[in-house]
Amino acid sequence: MSPGRRFPGAALVAVLLCAGTGVTAPPALASPAHSPAHPAATAAGTSYYVDPNGSDTADGRTPATAWRSLAKVDAQTLLPGDTVRFRAGGRWSGQLSPRGSGTAADPVVLTSYGSGAKPLIEGGGIVDAAIRISDEHDIVVAGFEVTNSGSGTTPRIGIGVGATDMGAVTGVVVRDNQVHAIQGASSGSQASNPSAGGIIVSARGERTPTYYENLAIEDNEVYDTRSYGIVTWCSGCSGRAGTPCGPTSWASRPPTSGPGRRAPGWSYGATPCTTSRRAASRSCRRAAR
Repeated sequence: MSPGRRFPGAALVAVLLCAGTGVTAPPALASPAHSPAHPAATAAGTSYYVDPNGSDTADGRTPATAWRSLAKVDAQTLLPGDTVRFRAGGRWSGQLSPRGSGTAADPVVLTSYGSGAKPLIEGGGIVDAAIRISDEHDIVVAGFEVTNSGSGTTPRIGIGVGATDMGAVTGVVVRDNQVHAIQGASSGSQASNPSAGGIIVSARGERTPTYYENLAIEDNEVYDTRSYGIVTWCSGCSGRAGTPCGPTSWASRPPTSGPGRRAPGWSYGATPCTTSRRAASRSCRRAAR
């Protein structure tokens, strides 16, 4: 790929890439349940618990009556202030794709509880994204380990956030996650697919111009993605200030070969959105030295 190349089919709006390198390096262990990265449930909502040894016939409202599966979480329509807590050290296979949005004061929160390693969501290369947030707003994803790799070569995503024909999408936060082992193509046109990688945020405005406000992607560790690290892009954005359309950003190439291999950086014209690019950019630059 050469500097200045633009990708067909969509306007690439902001690329914060540490392809195959770390974005930031938070501790490998999950934070305590009520730390700033893992906020407590608000009075407006309900806390639900998920444990690999739980039961989907339980009410999910205490650690002793925790749900078991990702499917049970996905079937629940979450309300403002609701928090879904996954047991630290637990692991789940498939896709976590929650339904329900919060408000600025009472976001929906997906996080962990207990002590130990971050809860692991394994996509296994059979789902497009291990964690998928679709057409939701005011939602926080914090404190997970995420992988999505199998025996195939179809590019996959660790954490995918997407919105279509929603107008302003407010308050999406992706924080303190460890995203790695993401399946990607090693050759051909898909090897540089900006719609695949560690953390991918997209906006599509087929009928309604769609854009993010107060989008934060911070304190995540992203590596061994085989494609891109962190990307935000849009098709049919509104072009207003503070949306996924604006001045020049920067990027670094995918790894030339093998997990974690670093390639020379390059710059090109792109456009940023309201992600916390400053912190992520500093981290990428440090990792590229």
